Amino acid sequence: MSDVLSFYLDDSVVQVVNASVSDGMVTAVHEYGTFPREQLEAYLTSCRTKTCIICCNPDLFYQNTFNFPPAASKHYESLIPLEVRKALPDLQDFTFFHRIVGEATVDGVIMNKVAVFSYTDESLSESISLFNRCGKTISTIYAAPYPIFRLAAASCPDDPDTTRLIVASLPNEKMILLSLQGELAFIRKIPSSDAELRSADIHNINMTIDYCFQSLRVRPSEALLVNLCEPSSEPSGTVGIPLRVSPLPSLAAISPELAESYIAPLAAALHHTIAPALSDITPPEYTAFKIEKTHYTIAIAVMVLLSVLLGCLAYTQRTAITDLKSAIGTTRGQLVRADKELAAYRTLESEAKQCGRPIESLNRLCAAINPAAALATLSRFNSPACTLRQVATQKGDGFIGLHLEGDFRSGNLGETQRAYEEALARLVRIPGYSIASSSLDINKKSFVIEARFNGGTGQSK
Repeated sequence: MSDVLSFYLDDSVVQVVNASVSDGMVTAVHEYGTFPREQLEAYLTSCRTKTCIICCNPDLFYQNTFNFPPAASKHYESLIPLEVRKALPDLQDFTFFHRIVGEATVDGVIMNKVAVFSYTDESLSESISLFNRCGKTISTIYAAPYPIFRLAAASCPDDPDTTRLIVASLPNEKMILLSLQGELAFIRKIPSSDAELRSADIHNINMTIDYCFQSLRVRPSEALLVNLCEPSSEPSGTVGIPLRVSPLPSLAAISPELAESYIAPLAAALHHTIAPALSDITPPEYTAFKIEKTHYTIAIAVMVLLSVLLGCLAYTQRTAITDLKSAIGTTRGQLVRADKELAAYRTLESEAKQCGRPIESLNRLCAAINPAAALATLSRFNSPACTLRQVATQKGDGFIGLHLEGDFRSGNLGETQRAYEEALARLVRIPGYSIASSSLDINKKSFVIEARFNGGTGQSK
């Protein structure tokens, strides 16, 4: 279901309906009204709906019938304006719709008969400008005869190709339409003050029948009354063809009075939902303007969105930069303190290097010439199998010489030899000790060792 705001415009009267259309039927009319053309701007200003359609009925229009080759049907849109300007040299800026209404043989060649209905851009531009000023977008513009024709044709599904006249009543006029091969072929407009079938109307219907026979070489078989009321009195004269009241199944869901009074905007709303592009007479300039406006609207929306995103990004980056500046300031302060600490460390390191070598030499010298240190470390030499009997020290050049004498507590010669070797190995494992000479009296189980102690900085031998 779709809601359509539809306007009917002629030179003096405006009709408006806001209708719901579903499955080819008007299911509801939410708003309707009729008012003079001068009040249209005020209505548009107060109307909240932004999109609408127009069913226009200018007093001035042009209709022609041209013959074109069937093979050129794809090019009719470009060929028709050329033919219209040939037939009507004074007509320059116009828009049109066309229908193929049959075939004709021209010089032995079968051609398509094309009915063309032209409307000046000037007759449409004033309405378009007014709607545009009031912020309304016009989806499509139809000439009133065609939607009414389609509405009436839908009531004849069994014989759509029958040649017939369709008579409809509009504000201040009646409209006579010729249906030929199921398409609109001719339009006649008659001034009229009401919807009753008057004698003047019958006269005009008969004149239209004669015109169709003499000029178009067709004879309608009936006249279909769309929304005309029965005459209150017997009109003078008779119609040369049968009259038949047309049912309107597409408008069956609404009241008959509403359907009859607002047939043009209702028919346009129906046509817009079924075949919106068919016989649309919107000027190309306005169509291009709508496309350009849509592009501008999209571009503005994209720019606004990008601006918001860039603003958010800028705010985020600003926050990040502020945090980074704060971190840099903190780090810079730490670096200043670190520079001071590093300078102090380097000063101390330089002083330590200057003092290191003398201290090292002094320590080495003190360790090397200190007999107490030599005797203190000699305690590691003692073992259950070995007893020192005599220890003598002698100061040397950078070392302490030690004369060691002792005895082994062993049972046999083999044990004595092993104890001697273990004693020598144990002595050289003491840091700073080396053996200059050693001797073993295996019979007495005694030993003599000449050793040197260099304070623990040398290597054992």
